[in-house]
Amino acid sequence: MKAIWKYEISPALQTEVSLPRGAEWLHVAVQNGKPYVWALADDDEPLTEVRALLLFQTGERFDTPPDADYIGSFHVPDALINGEFVGHVWGSR
Repeated sequence: MKAIWKYEISPALQTEVSLPRGAEWLHVAVQNGKPYVWALADDDEPLTEVRALLLFQTGERFDTPPDADYIGSFHVPDALINGEFVGHVWGSR
């Protein structure tokens, strides 16, 4: 049976998460002030795999990861810079 799982995104460039094998990245958004990514997975799948979430800021230069797909972008208020932080997330396949 399928289920939707939620994983917190670290402010580091790369976050590694363990999820059921074959999971599909769905969405990225902010919930309660923290960024998360959601994935669709078969919760009967006994095997897990470690996959990477890559985070880049607006204006940051980087090479598009060849083994990752764009999941989405999010923004959170940041009082220290009098504006918002905007992050863009790729997830490894």
